Amino acid sequence: MAEVNITLDGDEVALRCTPKAMKDLCTKHGSLVALQQRVSGLDFNAAADTVEAGIGTKQLAHLKLNRAQVEEKIYEAGLLELSSSLTRYILLLANGGKEDATGEYEAASEGNG
Repeated sequence: MAEVNITLDGDEVALRCTPKAMKDLCTKHGSLVALQQRVSGLDFNAAADTVEAGIGTKQLAHLKLNRAQVEEKIYEAGLLELSSSLTRYILLLANGGKEDATGEYEAASEGNG
């Protein structure tokens, strides 16, 4: 299972690529393309949805994080700072959690923040 690590409140947190995360995000945003456009446009709610889905319900409970706390940590980390990692995560989800052999995912996320 592919992961993208982000730093929230000084702690490294893994966003895990899972079918549930992809389904949840597509249900909320219509498609991964729509989600990616919102994240690239620095949509705070889209970013929070992505972080929540990537962390997962069980891990959020283990970390004792609710939506408001996730949002606060994203704000403190900086949406601009997180956007490239969130873009990379969305691209990995779109590819079934597999790395792109061409390096296109890295190039796409590097230009985003």
